[in-house]
Amino acid sequence: MEQLKDAAELIATVQHISQDIKDNTVLNGGDNETIVEVKTTLEGDIVDRAIKSVHRKAENLKKILILLSPLFLILGGSSLELMGWINIMDSEEYEGGGDNPSCIPNWIYDDYSSSQDNSIFVRYTFVDINNCELELNGHFTIILYQNGSPHDDDFINVNIFINDIEIQSDFNELEGGTYNYEIEFHTIECDDGTCEHGDEFNSPHNPIFNIQGEECLPNTEIDSPILEADGNNLTVDIVFSDLNDCGQDIELRIEVWNEGQIHSKLEYTETNHNQHFHISAEGDTTITLENFTELNDIPDGDNWSVKVQYRHTNNPDSNYEGEMVDSNSLKIDEVDDGLCEINLYGIAIATNATDASIAFDIDCGYEENNLEGYNVSVQFLVYEIESANNSSAQPILYETRVHYIQGWVEDIHSITLTNFTSNNTTIYDFYWYATWIDGEGQTQNIEQKWINRELEA
Repeated sequence: MEQLKDAAELIATVQHISQDIKDNTVLNGGDNETIVEVKTTLEGDIVDRAIKSVHRKAENLKKILILLSPLFLILGGSSLELMGWINIMDSEEYEGGGDNPSCIPNWIYDDYSSSQDNSIFVRYTFVDINNCELELNGHFTIILYQNGSPHDDDFINVNIFINDIEIQSDFNELEGGTYNYEIEFHTIECDDGTCEHGDEFNSPHNPIFNIQGEECLPNTEIDSPILEADGNNLTVDIVFSDLNDCGQDIELRIEVWNEGQIHSKLEYTETNHNQHFHISAEGDTTITLENFTELNDIPDGDNWSVKVQYRHTNNPDSNYEGEMVDSNSLKIDEVDDGLCEINLYGIAIATNATDASIAFDIDCGYEENNLEGYNVSVQFLVYEIESANNSSAQPILYETRVHYIQGWVEDIHSITLTNFTSNNTTIYDFYWYATWIDGEGQTQNIEQKWINRELEA
């Protein structure tokens, strides 16, 4: 209390001295300038609180600030920024408004933010201490940083204001860590029906708040890893969730196994894999591992799998937790690399009194690719009806074509059978076959048939 009393007396003394200097026409006449230095042994936060008290109670504080600002700069070795008053620009390019157009605005931030528990309460006044009656139009952006990384932000659209405006923004339920924030004011200039960003007023004020946060013990759940192969390279997808909604960083240990033997392993505590993964506090988090030396150029073979183990990085002395979790197993066979599977994309038949035509599109694979293809033999045949019940039946007429099928493209082929009708018969059986030898030397085929099809007249 004694220090607060001294601080109040100090403020009164500074005000009195400043007024005397202002009224002294001898000291300040012509080009003369009088500098008064005031020293104090009071701690900065006591002076700060005293000044804030004056700020809240005195309506003419802005006039007082103009008189006292040279003195504040030397009070206890402090500065305007430490006092919470920050001049952000000289504003020489602006002219005042209202009844004083020649006035030069001097915009500052008066920041009196605070924190409590796991919340930060941003409070500041953006004010022209020269009261030039200049209108500003725009918005504020508050960017909150946690441990040096962007954490949250608040966009506040204030539209038009004159001389000053008070801004409030709350950041609640913050995790433990060190926080700071930046403030920007962006003017909006409108002309001819269009509006654009104008000048930016950036505060150099950079307060720091330490939030302890509540201790949260993570409860990590891990699903079986999903192992896939792209040629001879492996990709591992692992799904994690934190059942206690803490959010956490983890490190991983991965082992690649083949036929009961370890082929390779990687740990993210080693120099070349120094990487942490963050598990979200809510929902599932999928971690994908790919393009690592230990997962590439895997030899051909059966029963390849991976095993995964994790640990929380908030306890650097902890061991990896739980048992290794196994993935699915798969076969890596280079013979299959670059070979496709033939499929029938579409087929249609059309007939009239004397002819029958078939149109078809067969492809290599199921999406665009550069895979090697196959020579596919295609046949279109017509039989007397009930040929399906007679193994020795011969076709009335047939046509065979060979097509080299490569890639997944629109390449429609057709075959037409002509003049196969006789004895006024109008119902026939039609068959279509595609036959090829696959990459393993096995014969494969696709069959389509139209039984008891009546020809159009």
